[in-house]
Amino acid sequence: MEENRVGSILATAMEAAELRAWECLSNCDFPGFLHHYDRWINFNNVFPKSLRTWNPFLELVTLGVKKKDEIVNRIAKAREAEIIEEQELRNLV
Repeated sequence: MEENRVGSILATAMEAAELRAWECLSNCDFPGFLHHYDRWINFNNVFPKSLRTWNPFLELVTLGVKKKDEIVNRIAKAREAEIIEEQELRNLV
């Protein structure tokens, strides 16, 4: 009985943390988002692995990784183009 009550309290706290995280993100309050995201993760880690829930922020994190990789590749290509241009200029001299 007591375990069910604790689980219910944790589930409610996780829902509140998730809601606050999305609210903060929608208002561009990134420190607030990180705070509530971290709370959600910590609450989820209290449950045994078999009872843990899917991370509702996984899609957002995946998008962030994809965007970061795109920018890193774009910067690398631009730098490569600069190096080639510098080499061509040196060959003209």
